[in-house]
Amino acid sequence: MPGNSAHFLKTLLDVTRLNFIDLSGFVRNVFGFSDSLDGLNPVFFQSGYDSHLALVNLGVLTGIAILLLAAWLIMFVVQVVLNKLKGTEEKSETKLEPWACNFFVRFAYLAFLEFTLCSLINLAKFTTETGSELLSGLYAVLLLVCVVAFMLFNTALFFIVKVPSTQGNEKTKIPDSETIVSETNRVQTDKSAVQADAEEIVSTNPEFKVNSRFETAYLGLNTKHKIRSTLYPTSFLTRRFLYCLTAVLLQHRPLAQIILIGLQSLYMLVILTKYRPFDDPNFNRLQVFNEACIFVAICHLYWFTDYVVDYETRFLIGWSLIALVLVCILVNSGLMLHRALRTLYYAVLR
Repeated sequence: MPGNSAHFLKTLLDVTRLNFIDLSGFVRNVFGFSDSLDGLNPVFFQSGYDSHLALVNLGVLTGIAILLLAAWLIMFVVQVVLNKLKGTEEKSETKLEPWACNFFVRFAYLAFLEFTLCSLINLAKFTTETGSELLSGLYAVLLLVCVVAFMLFNTALFFIVKVPSTQGNEKTKIPDSETIVSETNRVQTDKSAVQADAEEIVSTNPEFKVNSRFETAYLGLNTKHKIRSTLYPTSFLTRRFLYCLTAVLLQHRPLAQIILIGLQSLYMLVILTKYRPFDDPNFNRLQVFNEACIFVAICHLYWFTDYVVDYETRFLIGWSLIALVLVCILVNSGLMLHRALRTLYYAVLR
């Protein structure tokens, strides 16, 4: 890869991995790792993975994960204690514990790729020369087990929860004018009964009970369709897991890596264009745009292989890749800013 795109992507990786807070030296001193430990290969080393040890590469993310997990456990214990004090008939409805759980699950989604990649890097160069290296290897094994468990949990979550489905052969009955008038009168004259019915539905429907703790998994998804709400999250994590396997196991076969990750990107494009998994049509279009940018960026990688011997050509294609990534970032940032300002505008009007 030419120097311009390599430096640009290295900067982006440092931001996304929170490497602007350098804790590698601190971790090396605490666990007694040797400073001579190098990365898995020069490409990983240039990308910021200057060690093959998971404890060194995941300094900041490991700390954040521990803090979020501790916060969730504390909130869970507090809620259990409050429920015990108030008795079984009157349970506490505190929102802190579900909020902490959702925050931890969202962090697991965002850090899934990094945890998987660092654990595979450590296992690919597993050593037991010192106790610290053995500890890092065991930590990598634990991470990989947690990653696989989270993938299974993510898939099972959508099968366990009973989400409403619009699929079926039943035709919707259109009520006549008399039915509409009678229902309108009932709502206007007996609001308390309507409120009681709504509270009973919320308390007995298993979807609401599970969503209060794991609703971040359904964020923006069209849960009325079982396939749409299940296929995309499962494919999202599976694609990242396969990407990490491709990057580590095929590290000496760059052309095979490019072909495989290109096929993975095409698969996600099919999922997004065919099933439209999100409720918001604009968000579906944005995801298609992002995946198309990823696919075009993957096509750029063919120019960085040994089949293109002219370095000037590689350097020129590198600028094209930088421009593509910047356009993708600007489009996403602009839409996020527009949505935030629109939400603020309507909040002020209210």
